[in-house]
Amino acid sequence: MLNPKKKKKKKKKKKKKKKQFFEKKKKKKKKKKKKKKKI
Repeated sequence: MLNPKKKKKKKKKKKKKKKQFFEKKKKKKKKKKKKKKKI
């Protein structure tokens, strides 16, 4: 019983990481656009 609970918590953490990664990608895209404008 304790093991499945731990696994569930790990899954939640993975989802949070995915959201952060997506946000980072979006931020990078915005930075790239700014660079294009500067050129």
